[in-house]
Amino acid sequence: MERLEDDSPVLFVSGLAYLKVSMKGLFRVPPEPYLLVMNEHAKKPESPDESAAEAKAKTPKTASEAVEKTDNYLIDIKHFAAVELKTGRVVAAEAHPNADRLLVLKVDTGDAESRQIVAGIRSDWEPDELVGRTLIVCCNLKPVKLRGVESQGMILAVKGDDRVWPLGIEGSAPPGTRVT
Repeated sequence: MERLEDDSPVLFVSGLAYLKVSMKGLFRVPPEPYLLVMNEHAKKPESPDESAAEAKAKTPKTASEAVEKTDNYLIDIKHFAAVELKTGRVVAAEAHPNADRLLVLKVDTGDAESRQIVAGIRSDWEPDELVGRTLIVCCNLKPVKLRGVESQGMILAVKGDDRVWPLGIEGSAPPGTRVT
């Protein structure tokens, strides 16, 4: 990860390389399965003699290492309720034309039109393996262009021992069912 000199937040999105927004510009962060890490949690060299490698080794590797679990860490239920999680059935999937780690999914989330979602799971999944699966989708994210392709949400996934697993449901539920 490129070290930032200011105290701007750095956003890590699983499988994607995204990040910081400061007056100095946009900084690329390598793809890691982190959700949110703040710069003030990164360890700075304790002395001028401490090498950059030693400082990097002390930097938290996961969000749970970076965020101290205090009352400030906990969120209120109304904040969680603001995240709109729904079931979504993958109706089509293809490799991203400009990125070797991304898939472009068409997902039916119960809306009038299918939603296009760019997901960083291409190294673990072939497009045809996802078609027909019902996944959990975050539907109220602002659309963003990822390598020139608009993404209108995010699928939830977890990094397992052998691959990244998109979170889905067992059983059946119609597309657009609210996750509670």
